[in-house]
Order: sequence, then structure tokens, then C-alpha cells
Amino acid sequence: ITVALRPGWARIAVTDAGAGAWKPPDAALDAVSEYGRGLFIVEQTADKIGHDITESGQTMWAEFAWDVES
Repeated sequence: ITVALRPGWARIAVTDAGAGAWKPPDAALDAVSEYGRGLFIVEQTADKIGHDITESGQTMWAEFAWDVES
């Protein structure tokens, strides 16, 4: 897990050795679904999400932005 911070911005990334198979969260999840709710919540609250594949695995990341008072 890595977290990058700047004033008014944060990027949270989770890297693992997975094969890179990923699909966007399913909006049709219901209250009894066993999987996928976490990514759905991240997608709904983040300003930007992404998925990168590398030679050693994959990284799922989310960026959040907010107003910074002067």
C-alpha cells in the first residue's frame, strides 16, 4: 500500500502479485453480494480510479481531491 499526499490531493494505491485481471465494480450489487462492494465504494467516492499492470503484478489506485483554503 502506498499513499501520496499533496495539498488538496491524495492517491492511495494497492499493489499485489495478481495476474492483472480486473473489471470495474458492478453497479448492480445488492446488499447480500459477497464480493465487490469495497471497490464499488471506492469508485463512488474517488475522483479518479485506475488499474496498472506491471511485470511483477498489478496496482489498483484511487485519487481523491478536495478544496484547500488559502
